[in-house]
Amino acid sequence: MTFIASFNSSSDIPLCMGNLHCRLDGGECMTGVSVESRQSWLSRFFPGFRGKHRQAIQLRWNIKVSRTDSRSMCKQKHDSERVARGSSLPLPLGEDRGEGTLWHDLVKLRRALTLTLSRRERASNPFGFALAVLVAGVLLPVTVTAQMKARVAWTSFASNMSGTWVAQEEGLFRKNGVEVELVHIPSTSRAIQVMLAGELQYSYMDGRNSVTAALKGADVAIIAGVANRLVFSFMARPEIKSFEQMRGKKIGITRLGSSTHSVTLWVMNKMGFKPEEYQMLQLVDVPNIFTAIVAGQVDAGALSPPTNFRARKAGLTELMDITKEGPEYVSVAIGSTRSHIKANEEMTRRLVRGYSEGVQLLKANKAAGIRAIQKYARIKEPEILEATYGEARAYIESVPYVTRKGMETIISELVPTEPKAKTAKPDDFLDTRFVAQLEKEGFYKAAK
Repeated sequence: MTFIASFNSSSDIPLCMGNLHCRLDGGECMTGVSVESRQSWLSRFFPGFRGKHRQAIQLRWNIKVSRTDSRSMCKQKHDSERVARGSSLPLPLGEDRGEGTLWHDLVKLRRALTLTLSRRERASNPFGFALAVLVAGVLLPVTVTAQMKARVAWTSFASNMSGTWVAQEEGLFRKNGVEVELVHIPSTSRAIQVMLAGELQYSYMDGRNSVTAALKGADVAIIAGVANRLVFSFMARPEIKSFEQMRGKKIGITRLGSSTHSVTLWVMNKMGFKPEEYQMLQLVDVPNIFTAIVAGQVDAGALSPPTNFRARKAGLTELMDITKEGPEYVSVAIGSTRSHIKANEEMTRRLVRGYSEGVQLLKANKAAGIRAIQKYARIKEPEILEATYGEARAYIESVPYVTRKGMETIISELVPTEPKAKTAKPDDFLDTRFVAQLEKEGFYKAAK
């Protein structure tokens, strides 16, 4: 990113407010931000200013973004030349954050601008002096957005996490002004607990778990939908050929309150089983469930891509393809705490946009999707990698809303155990205004 300011007269001073993504050189602004340049904007208000300070300021400011150093987002080189005479009259500039920082160099730019007018000129033309201070002051706040940082949890090695993986690997969160640290927490229920403790800002979560937490008073809300289908296969040991053989058997899940727990409850209820007719064992993550089935430690479990592809290849019995046979159901979403959203609306807006761009790139650029899935899901087999990408492309929502029907399914399931669910509505658990704003702006048109 290059930022160049070259002001040769009052009529050359462009107004490009609060944005470092500008190139100001004779009035050009690469981002299309409104600019008035080479027109006597000032002279319409202060006629005495026009032409008086020609050659007053000549500044060149080059700022390069470092993509390799997360602690120092910008490296700067500057070289400024003050042509007009003027004595030093420093302004209260606030804290100087150290040489070599973006803030430090912007402070020096502001100081240079305010020193270009001589005392006599300042006395005779206070408006010009005030403008120099104003222009310098406008430049300082732009560093605020570059400081946004967020810890985001992904909870499974499943394909439905890949929108965030792509956004991170391709720099789309950073492009939108958020420095994201991805954290793997192998359970949505645990991730929510960590988020409520303030250790995370955003997390993947399944619909049932987030609704249950909110009904119990937790400060959580869904901000974006990821998958509105249960993208799982219910797999069993090779000798088990039907659900009739599942009575009294052990079923592996990751953790209580996780997506695998929700899926297992739905499947076994649909097949007519009561909770006391089977046993669930917590095994931390989905690959462990597969390993435990093969080893005979458990008899069955709900497996998501890519693990279900490995299970088919290994000869396990697929008792149900839940993706095809299951209901419309909010199986995966992204959420945060309402208190964080309220205090950090701009960060949340930027994060949702970065995620949305990640999903768009995932679906449009197979190579980028494959790279990200291979890295995070740790897949080596080409055919499994290909199948996992296909599942992600097919079932991740391009416009990241959760469906009302999918939320209603979850709420109705919870009515027998959660009294508050009887009067609950889908909107009670959602804050999708950031997606709605992007949709209103036409961001998702190409995706539809």
